[in-house]
Amino acid sequence: MKQGKQGQPLLTLVLVQ
Repeated sequence: MKQGKQGQPLLTLVLVQ
């Protein structure tokens, strides 16, 4: 999950919501 922020920041926001 280290490349999640630099890989797809958009997906991270969707998961947070």
